[in-house]
Amino acid sequence: MSPKYARMTAAEVYRQQYKRRSLGRIKMALIGTSAWGIMEVLMLRTIGKLEHFFPHLHRYFMRFLQGYFGGAVTPFENALESNINKRSWQNRQDWTRVRSNGTLNSKGEYIKKGDVMILPTQEILHLAQRANLRPTVSYCFCRQYAQEQGHKCELNAPIRTCLTLSLPQSVDSMAANEPHEELVKNERVLYELFKKADEIGLVHQVVFIPSPNYSYVICNCCPDCCEVLSGFRYAKNAQKYHEKQVSILMHEIDNLKQQIHSNSTADIESLKKKLHSTEHSYREHKKAAQLPISPLEVKSVFVSETITPTECSNCGKCASRCYFDSRYMAHEKMHYTPENCYGCGLCVTTCPKQIIRLVKRPKPIKMAKKGEGIAHVHPHQGSGHLHTDNN
Repeated sequence: MSPKYARMTAAEVYRQQYKRRSLGRIKMALIGTSAWGIMEVLMLRTIGKLEHFFPHLHRYFMRFLQGYFGGAVTPFENALESNINKRSWQNRQDWTRVRSNGTLNSKGEYIKKGDVMILPTQEILHLAQRANLRPTVSYCFCRQYAQEQGHKCELNAPIRTCLTLSLPQSVDSMAANEPHEELVKNERVLYELFKKADEIGLVHQVVFIPSPNYSYVICNCCPDCCEVLSGFRYAKNAQKYHEKQVSILMHEIDNLKQQIHSNSTADIESLKKKLHSTEHSYREHKKAAQLPISPLEVKSVFVSETITPTECSNCGKCASRCYFDSRYMAHEKMHYTPENCYGCGLCVTTCPKQIIRLVKRPKPIKMAKKGEGIAHVHPHQGSGHLHTDNN
């Protein structure tokens, strides 16, 4: 480490580095993100009206946004607490501040609870305390808009669940910030908000723009109203449909080929045309089945883990609250696919046996902007070795 930074706190180190950015670039980033926040509402309302004339327009529009906008899943501390008795305001275990290997980190100091060591931005309550939040809880645009269209939220979630920022803020600066004094005073209010959202079954998300990595709203999202989560569900159902069609068309192609080779009918040309058309449909469905499920949904830095699978009672409660098809029931048994887990933590706080926990992902997720899978690097990964360990 440079002697210049040797005696500085992590926050001071970051501020020194942050000052190197020109004031003009910072202002342009703020203006751009603020404009996007306003335009987002206008665009979605416009798309909703146009979809009456152009079916599937919303789906294509959301896919167009891949790499330009996203929602990063960020769990609440209750899901990181292994002891169920400590999942309340009165009994909660405090986080402690630690440093990585005794060295400073440009993204701020880490916090630790039990065996979990994270950046402040990797847990929703700590992130909220370091953000430039407005003093009141805002309405959820997605839920309100769905209600205006006559849709009833399947979780019956309230309208006011979102926390908006006074001005868009760099996720990096949140990690380096100290908690705001006024938000620390209202920490219990924030805690109870996230706990209530957890009980309802809402997924905590930080909506952000990956370049220049600025966040402007903290959401508690339901699976059917949310623009991002509902897109995941729609894409998942579409994938299942296309996979089924691929299987059907494969058998149809085999049958057509057998009929052509066996010369069982004189109408060979008609069969060949039908084969050509079927093969074209097969390729289209196969291509659609391989599309990324949710280009706007970004996994958290955590993944769930069943501690003692033999103790699972197959009650299905965790599966009922897994909106990413990671945990599902089949033949009266619970099945788990870790690759599908987005690390929201709802399964942890739902399991009556308390045998599920969140652990850090084994390595950071880094994919190309237009790559398969998630669309962009998670904004809360941080630097250094900590995001690659299993602590």
